[in-house]
Amino acid sequence: MTDTQPEAQSATTAQPAAGKKTKADMAAMGVRVEAKKSKTKLYIGGGVGFLFILILIWGLQPNKGSPNFGLCKTYVELSVPYPETLRFLDLFERKLFVRMQYSYVDSYGQTIFFPIVCQFARDENGVKYLESVNVNRDKSHPLEEQERIDNFNKTMGVGLYDKYKPSLLRPPKLPKNIANYKK
Repeated sequence: MTDTQPEAQSATTAQPAAGKKTKADMAAMGVRVEAKKSKTKLYIGGGVGFLFILILIWGLQPNKGSPNFGLCKTYVELSVPYPETLRFLDLFERKLFVRMQYSYVDSYGQTIFFPIVCQFARDENGVKYLESVNVNRDKSHPLEEQERIDNFNKTMGVGLYDKYKPSLLRPPKLPKNIANYKK
């Protein structure tokens, strides 16, 4: 009995469990195990690489504002005496509300800073229009005149937004530390 036990043990150890195939059995059937594993690794690596490229492209896109920002920016550009010196400094937006700060150089060479708030509304047809402008939190600035706002809405407002595409690039955020204001 002891002589047959090693043979029985060797016979049982050589036989794999039912339903499981060894690499030798797979090779005998013509299936390439390593090729399947390498294809799987290739697909996973390709997917990860594609995802990385998409995130990289999305991250390098410039930060753009809403159409409301474009309209408020256009209103300011049309109203400032020297628009080539105009510089937008800060931006805060909500659905029908845009608050930003801008600066420009006047005819005396002084840089002037103004905060501005553009308020939008919808008419009975649902069309958006510029309702009011508040510059420097007082009602004495010429940009705040209702006649000027109405003329802007008639000539350049939301209706002509598709024809005239303003630049929607958001201004950079203002630094928290005052030492970073230096150019």
